[in-house]
Amino acid sequence: MPTIAFDIDIAADPQRVFDALLDAAGYQEWLMAHDGWPDGPPELAQGASFRQDLLFMGRAARITWTVTELRSPSTIALDGRGPMGFATSVAYDIRDADGATKLGYKSDLDGGPLPLNGRIGGVVTKKVRSAAEESMANFKSVIESQGESAPGTRRRPRAERGSMLARLRDALQRDRDGRTVRPGIAWKRGTADARLLEAIEANTKAVNALSEQLARTGEQASIGALLTGPLDLLRRGLVSEADALAGEDARADSSEPQTPKGARRAR
Repeated sequence: MPTIAFDIDIAADPQRVFDALLDAAGYQEWLMAHDGWPDGPPELAQGASFRQDLLFMGRAARITWTVTELRSPSTIALDGRGPMGFATSVAYDIRDADGATKLGYKSDLDGGPLPLNGRIGGVVTKKVRSAAEESMANFKSVIESQGESAPGTRRRPRAERGSMLARLRDALQRDRDGRTVRPGIAWKRGTADARLLEAIEANTKAVNALSEQLARTGEQASIGALLTGPLDLLRRGLVSEADALAGEDARADSSEPQTPKGARRAR
């Protein structure tokens, strides 16, 4: 089960950071994968459950979250369940740092029937970590910019403040509609990401269908033994998709202009 964890420093007191993380209506300003609240922005309280639409690597998913721990102003923890047995957890650890805040982020990922390990897990974990770090950087920027407002000045409305981030997110996610504002490398990488997720989704469905078929037959044989062959074939298919994605990234990197060794950059 891959785990993603890192810390960021925010020039704001812990209570402000805690309150901002509870403000679900403000997620559109900083959370890159956020694609909406199907039931409206929820109130995050201990034990509360709510649904969130996410868009990641060009694929849409609906996650059902449950708040498992909530202690002001130090801890927020949630468990999430998605399609095809996907599960995740997110925890925020908010610590005082001489009047500022050290915010710890931690997330665990569970791919359900197909464990996210090896090369497949490496590709997915790298993408998830990159998205999480970018989102936390956005969150830091939003919180710190709010604290810089001069006395007596009116802050811009939330919709206006979030419009630039929303436009950027929409532009980066246009690959799913066959459009892109950045030709070439960006489009190829987005396509490879979507292809990898499609392979994971298809193979997960195949494993689930096989498990259901075995259950219906009432066989007493070990399911683990019966699945060894099919699962090996499925993993091979996913590994080939991961290799294809890595190959496209390598070709994209090699196509970017580089300064020859020994050459001096022009001033």
